[in-house]
Amino acid sequence: MTVKHLLIILFCLIVSCQGLLGCDVEVRVRRGTVYNVSPHQHVELKCPVQHCGKTVHVVWCKLQNTSHCENLNTSDHIQIIENMLSDERLESVLSFKRISAEDSGLYSCGEVHHRIVGHLINVSVSGTNQEYPNNKETNPEKPQNGRKDRNNEMKIAAMIYFVAFLIVALLLLTVTFIVILRNLTKTAAKNTRGTTITCDPKSPQKKFSCPVPIQGL
Repeated sequence: MTVKHLLIILFCLIVSCQGLLGCDVEVRVRRGTVYNVSPHQHVELKCPVQHCGKTVHVVWCKLQNTSHCENLNTSDHIQIIENMLSDERLESVLSFKRISAEDSGLYSCGEVHHRIVGHLINVSVSGTNQEYPNNKETNPEKPQNGRKDRNNEMKIAAMIYFVAFLIVALLLLTVTFIVILRNLTKTAAKNTRGTTITCDPKSPQKKFSCPVPIQGL
């Protein structure tokens, strides 16, 4: 394996880990969200969306049957508002000016470009709900669970990325050292083969003993 191959592997690891750590477009309506309200109240259904700085288009619809969800648009009765929460998050709000019993049902919000649909929101409008405060939202799940899971995934991915980076960096340094050592060895051997030792008995700086010629030969 050469240095070039290790650099390619390192680049692929960086790209793949960035994908794990990257930001994904998500519709974050909590599962089992229920609004119990009384008629004639001002009610707001909220749809948090993580857009990651990308262009998104959030729409609302009301479920008519199992196969059809009727799109909702701003009218005299309802209004759709988008609030930017941060550079990566926004909140789409379906606002009922004066909600009525006919508005009871299942609602859904979704992102069009990425084809992501959130969990259904159950709206119950009844005179018996007056004991509840306005816009009462009940949910069996704790809201921080999703965030904790996301944070844990990011921590695990960061650890994997860090360990992979250290391993590849260590391999890269090892191979680089071996290549440099081989080049030095080849250079030294080449220099040794090309060296010619000359002997001059009259030279005061001679380092080698010159052979003494034998008389009579």
